[in-house]
Amino acid sequence: MVTASVTPDQVPVHVVDDGPGIASDALPRIFDKFVKAQDSETDGGQGTGLGLAIAKGIMEAHGGTIAAESPVASGRGTRMTLSFARKEPA
Repeated sequence: MVTASVTPDQVPVHVVDDGPGIASDALPRIFDKFVKAQDSETDGGQGTGLGLAIAKGIMEAHGGTIAAESPVASGRGTRMTLSFARKEPA
């Protein structure tokens, strides 16, 4: 599910899934390079752990932020929040 809202100074976009979530011990590091949120034995060994680090770099380069919360409901799911600075047209 994707939702967005507008505040006086930002536009947060929330992306929520209903997957297994991210382990609490991994959550603080998921935006670091080469950190994988899932166990490679259970996810088939896919991924390099760069996607969220790249997403963070892009967001910061554009003056925004990205954050994660997990679990979000019934012990499952992850919510990624991408916050974009709100600028009035010139």
